[in-house]
Amino acid sequence: MSYKLNNLFTLSMLLILFLSITPISAEIYSSVVGQVSEGDTSMFLIDITKEDAVTITVSLNNQDLISTTPDDEITLLGIYDPLGKKMTDAGCTGQILQTCKVYNPTPGTWLVEVKGDRIYGDGKVNVQASYLVNNYQIYYNVYDSDDYTAEKYTMNQYSMIFLKKYISTSDRNHFAVTSEWDDYVAKNEITIISPNIKTQTDTSIEDETNTQTYYLTPGSEAEGNWLVLIRALKGSEPITIYTNYGYLDLVPTQQLISDEIKKADEAKEYPILVTDTSTPLVLSLLEKQSGDTVTISKVFNPSGVEVACTDFGAGCAIQDPEEGIWLVDISAQSITGSAPFNFASTHHTYEPKDYTLEQSINANDIIFYESYIKTQDKEHMVTVADWDDSKINIDIAIISANVNTKTAHSSGDEKNVRLYSLSPGNIAEGKWIVQLASLEGEGTINISSNYNLTRIASQELRSIENIAQDENQKFLVNVEVTDIPLVISILERQSGDDIIIASIINPAGKQISCTTFATGCAIQDPKPGIWTVNIKGKSITGTAPYVFASTYSLTDCGNGVCDADIGENCRTCASDCVCNQFEKCGVEDVCVSITKEVKKDTIKDKLKENIFNILIILAVIAGAGYKVYKDKYAF
Repeated sequence: MSYKLNNLFTLSMLLILFLSITPISAEIYSSVVGQVSEGDTSMFLIDITKEDAVTITVSLNNQDLISTTPDDEITLLGIYDPLGKKMTDAGCTGQILQTCKVYNPTPGTWLVEVKGDRIYGDGKVNVQASYLVNNYQIYYNVYDSDDYTAEKYTMNQYSMIFLKKYISTSDRNHFAVTSEWDDYVAKNEITIISPNIKTQTDTSIEDETNTQTYYLTPGSEAEGNWLVLIRALKGSEPITIYTNYGYLDLVPTQQLISDEIKKADEAKEYPILVTDTSTPLVLSLLEKQSGDTVTISKVFNPSGVEVACTDFGAGCAIQDPEEGIWLVDISAQSITGSAPFNFASTHHTYEPKDYTLEQSINANDIIFYESYIKTQDKEHMVTVADWDDSKINIDIAIISANVNTKTAHSSGDEKNVRLYSLSPGNIAEGKWIVQLASLEGEGTINISSNYNLTRIASQELRSIENIAQDENQKFLVNVEVTDIPLVISILERQSGDDIIIASIINPAGKQISCTTFATGCAIQDPKPGIWTVNIKGKSITGTAPYVFASTYSLTDCGNGVCDADIGENCRTCASDCVCNQFEKCGVEDVCVSITKEVKKDTIKDKLKENIFNILIILAVIAGAGYKVYKDKYAF
């Protein structure tokens, strides 16, 4: 017993002596022993706290294996710093054993990823990270990221699901998502999308049955709603999702739409209602048919302005989308027959109802349609024209009730043109106008709109054979019902001519401004009466034929002879049509007969005012006459 105590005392003294000459500057950790399966990957995390050079070593843990067993073939896929940057120095990738040395490392959570290529034993791996202090190795804390919450989702082929998780800037850990399924035929994909639209994606290949992706120190990148997009590229299989941030929430406003593009030059428009601006607007497409390529071609904000959508391979995303109705155009790059596809969005998406009109249109023809829109109609307004003949060139204009305008036209061999105005109810309530013009060619056009269109009954068009250089030609427009804007349009029928609207004069004789658009201009709430529109030949080559069109009917203002047309507007018509000597310009600014309208202080008014005096005078005259009469009679 005393021998054991003496030995214990001796060992204690030796330990005290050793500690007295050994500097203690950090807690010493042992390396972590992890495991990887064949065809699978595993992740290890390192908490690096200092900027001293760090040595990261990844090796096989095969000390217990029988010597005749081949070594496991395991690859070091990469070592990533806290910002997700992959180290490219020697030893940072490749078949293990590998030693990677990093100088001046960024403090934070680092990640080591390994893959089991061929596993003959147990697939165990040693991972360690250390730095030197006074020639002593101090080991960092390395841990296997195995604290995951699992949840199963049923994935049909071509289905897409958006999940989200709020991560604050205080969360310094990485954000990892892994998935597993049973069917070796199924092919799935995971994408992590940060609030500032930085992404990480992993897609299974061949007979893999898992995927995993991660984002390091996400809180330092962006605080907010992080999104996880899961896509079933092939097969229908329940998939189990694991995450180190607990359960993920389904995005409540997400929408999945199945549709198809039937023609190579066709496009689809999808309005998207954004109410939660804290969730990025993420769009994703999946073609259902091999050989088809369908793309998100354009994205427009609620103001109708085309904006950039950050591409991440599986779709595109917009950070902090403004509230309102967005519009997404989907078009085909190359298709075989029709092209079926699924379209997913993080926000509520819906398909506008189409009303279709078939209209024959002549060359240089202009047709006006009207549609009433209320302020509670928050849907966008879209108008699409399609035709078969590539020789036709069509122009479309949308003019709102307060004459905010949008225009678009086809070019080259295009056989359709589309135009839209977003959030129309927020702009103006009332009659909206859609103008369709044939810039060249004629044929049958299909007009589609998500609001019912009706041809304007009062519209009129005139074809003019010629206008000379600097010549002014006048048109008189009779505005009777004023519930639609006054829209004036001009189409030159000859290339090189420039014909303009020189001035517009209202019924009161005052020249007013007119809101211009591609082929003309528009006036909101026009006053009733005769309007004068002066057209000028600004730049003319030889003869210059053109077409003049208006949403209201035209008048010749009595053909220059007002006495034959009582009721014409004498103020507007005064330059070429003056009231004659038997007429005058009355209080309503129209020519009236003198016998039908007499101003105050006329003879009749004076007679009424002096009727008593007149009666006395008449009585006196009558009495004198009687006396004369008596005298005459006496003779």
